[in-house]
Parts: sequence; structure tokens; C-alpha cells
Amino acid sequence: MNKFIKPVLTLCISFSFSLFACSSEQSPVGRDSETNDSTEDIGILDAGTDIGTFKSRLTRYPYVNYNGNDSFTIFWETDRDETGYVELDGKILTSEKVKLSLKMGLDSRVKNIYQHTLKLKFLPQEKKYIYKILSLATPFEGSFYSVSSDNNFIFAVYGDNRPGAPFMETNPTHKDIASQISKYEPEFVINTGDIVYTGGFEDEWYQFFNDGATLFKKTSLFVSIGNHESGGEDIFRRQFSFTNGENFYYSFDWGQSHFIVLCVQCGISTDTEQYKWLKNDIETADSNKSIKHIFVTFHHPPYTFSSHSPNSDARNYIVPLLKTTRTRLVFNGHNHLYEHIYKDKIHYLVSGGGGAPLYPEEEIKYEEGEEPYMVKYQMVYNYSILYVEDTGINVKTFDNNNNLIEEFSIDEER
Repeated sequence: MNKFIKPVLTLCISFSFSLFACSSEQSPVGRDSETNDSTEDIGILDAGTDIGTFKSRLTRYPYVNYNGNDSFTIFWETDRDETGYVELDGKILTSEKVKLSLKMGLDSRVKNIYQHTLKLKFLPQEKKYIYKILSLATPFEGSFYSVSSDNNFIFAVYGDNRPGAPFMETNPTHKDIASQISKYEPEFVINTGDIVYTGGFEDEWYQFFNDGATLFKKTSLFVSIGNHESGGEDIFRRQFSFTNGENFYYSFDWGQSHFIVLCVQCGISTDTEQYKWLKNDIETADSNKSIKHIFVTFHHPPYTFSSHSPNSDARNYIVPLLKTTRTRLVFNGHNHLYEHIYKDKIHYLVSGGGGAPLYPEEEIKYEEGEEPYMVKYQMVYNYSILYVEDTGINVKTFDNNNNLIEEFSIDEER
């Protein structure tokens, strides 16, 4: 299955922002979910304008989020309060910057950093965008893909990349896996959650983005919030901008596929807003015949046989909605290993081997009267690469040394 070859559009990016002071507890400026013109509130200069030299260094490597409506946001942070500029289509645009005073390290020392955001609205589909951050002592180049218009694309899934203890400077396994995934050039990557050990520690979020920099500089990132992010909800909202405002559950379309990301720990019983939103969202997607595939991601698995038990809320409230729709694949984490379960014509992948200490394989015990549904079960670091077409999905799962663990295809119609 060949990946759709997209034309390349180069964006030479250097960021300029008006300064807004806020503490780490405040919501940063410029995170509204309204649809605006791409040049609204952005200054414009002619290309070729002298932008000077810069001394800023990256404190957090750049990454890209998809915001819906063919719009994207590039995030990064620097150590200096310097103006920046964005060259795009023959113009130089100024954008936003927020000063943050963050408590860092075991001694909770206060560190001032500058969070930069560049919002790109209504980008043409089927393009690979290359950008270059010029407002740094050492310029940085990255890329990402705009939304596919058809079902011919590649994406990646992994999760539970957190370290085994707080305040670790780096997680070598996560770095290795991120580097391996980047070689496949996925159009986006979904993380199934538990990206940090302790959600309230700013340092660990830096570790996540910096360890994953090789991957995040080349693709868009989606995240399902996990239980280890608890206590860091404000940090999560500050650092990500997805498609459903400040909610931890959201959905998006890519090509003719629909993706749903949920937060089980936020509450998912029938009387919750998340459940009502999910029911409407998945049934709407299911009734849309132009949607060929439905994928769902949430951290806590409804079916698993390792250290953490299956999540009863996921099984009782999410699974019934999946079974009555054309859902093809479900991605979970929480247990640090690889599991492939096939039940009720749905494939469930527990992709929790992104770098956290592995959990052992436990004895497989089915409930009385249940048909066996475990397909693959292995204590191994892992990630999955998915090739999507109209007629089917090909899934390849690899270990952290890029050895193939499993390959399967989904071709049947539901």
C-alpha cells in the first residue's frame, strides 16, 4: 500500500508576538475556538523586510496540533523575550507570544519562558508544509501535513511513554520509538495517554516534547489524556489545542475517516455530557456514508489481561455505542505491553509500550461462556503504523528495534 504523495509548500517561519503576562495557572491568550480569518490580529510585512538577528534558544521543541476546519497551530517555547516573524506566501506575519512563570525542579524554582503559537487557518488540503523558525540563535526546520481529502494516508499510534519515576531527565526508550515512527512519515500520530509520570510537574512535560522531538517536528500530534496527567489538566490545556474547546474529548475527520478521542477518567456514564456528545458524534459519523472508517481512542481499555483490570465504564458505556456503529479500530493504553483483541467485529489494540516500564503478561481468563478473543499478547515496547485506504486498513506493529510484532488487515465491511 503506497502513501499518497503530497505537494510541498514551504513556510519560512520566525515568530513575532505581542507579550501577554500570565502565571502557569492562568489560561494563555489566543486559545479561543472561534473561526477567524487567517490574518485576523496578525501584523503583515512585505517579504524581504530586515528582521534582524536573534539570541533565543528553544526550551521546548516545536510541535503541531490540528484544530479542525483545516486549521493548525504550531507551538514552541524559548528562553528570551524576542520578536519573531513568519514568512508565508510572500508575506511576513507576526503572531502571538505568552510569558509564563513556571515552577520547575525539585526546589520549585521559578523560570520565565515564552510560549509561542502560530495559528494557520484554512490550509489547502493534500499538502506537506515545511516551516523554518528563524527567530532563534540556531534556526529550526520542521514540517507537517494538511488534511487529506481522500482515504489514502498513514498515521501512527503509541502511548504510555512516561518515565518510571518523576524528574527523570530523559526516557531513552521513548526517544527511540519516536525516532522509529518518524521514519514512516505519518501524517499524524495519536498518543493513547500517560505521557508524563506526574501531571502537575512542568519538567515532565518538557521531557515528553523534547524526547519526542524527532517525530513531532514532522507531523501533527493528537493525545488522549491518561490517569498520570491528573493534576496537570491546566498544563494540558495550555499546551494543546484540539477541536472541542477545552474539553478532553474531541473528534476530527482526516480524509474520509472519522477519529474520536475520549477521556474515560472524566466520566462517561449515560448522564454525562461526554457520553451525550459521544453518542451524537459517533452516530452522526456512522450515518454519513462518505465516512469509510471510524477509529476511537481512549486510555483505559475495556478488554485487557495485564496488571490493570478492564475498565468497567468503558465496557458498559462506550463499547455498546461502538458495536452499533461502523467502528473498525479502538486504541487504548494503560497496560504497558501490546494486546490485539478482536471482539464483536471490532479490533482493540492496547498500545501501551511507548517507554514506561513494561507490565507482565498475565494468565488469560475469559468470563464463563465467552468466546476467546485474544489475537496477540506480548510484553514488549511497541508502536503501530496504519495505512488507510477506502477499501481497508493495514496495521503493522513494531517493537522499539523496528522488528515486526504483528501485521493484519481490515477489509470487511461492517
